[in-house]
Amino acid sequence: MNSDDRETLIIPESPQKRLLDSIDLSSQVQIFSALKRAYLLADATMHDDNSSAKWLSSGRGDFALESRIRQIAVECELCRLIEKGKLPFDYAYKFNDRKNYKYLIINKKGEFHMTVNQCVNGNQPAKKVKYRESENTNFQTRLVLDNDDMIDEYEKKDEYFELNHGYRTVEPKFAYLGIPMMNSNKWAYRLNLVNNLDVLSAITQTTEVSGPKPITPDEFAAYQKRESND
Repeated sequence: MNSDDRETLIIPESPQKRLLDSIDLSSQVQIFSALKRAYLLADATMHDDNSSAKWLSSGRGDFALESRIRQIAVECELCRLIEKGKLPFDYAYKFNDRKNYKYLIINKKGEFHMTVNQCVNGNQPAKKVKYRESENTNFQTRLVLDNDDMIDEYEKKDEYFELNHGYRTVEPKFAYLGIPMMNSNKWAYRLNLVNNLDVLSAITQTTEVSGPKPITPDEFAAYQKRESND
């Protein structure tokens, strides 16, 4: 069939279906358990003079140290799960355009790529910054139809998700998996992991039950060495 005979239509796919197909209940359990361990770990680190001193001496500085340690703990716990094969995803760190900040990307090839963000609340997607805006792609599925209205081609687009959590508590006050709308400060769909806790708890799932393993600047630096080629 000649490509000139085709008509390309943009047909939106359900954001809820796309998210839940990409991150199933088993993975939701693991993600939320990682967040809970990370928050406990961050709190323990801040109340341990030796641990907090290590982070200060590593060049992190004392500005917003507690928030920074909490985000680092979340990233480390998620990377640990991926390394152990308990989350069926991959991860890498990318530089922002100014090359002065590395951020974590969790991805499943052909399905999604996701940033992990500490936010003041979960009512809206994370604050718009250039690197997150550059990661955000249109939520759409492309169907190519021929003149007889027969599906000729199906292309599934790698979508952008956010895992947003917060804020300044010993346990996560909120935790959302969601798809932010492009050029908007609204969600196309979000899943509240905290409110979904009863459902998640009913699933038979092996999660880490012991106390969180301490994190060190060296461990975090090792994860950051896995850089994205994108």
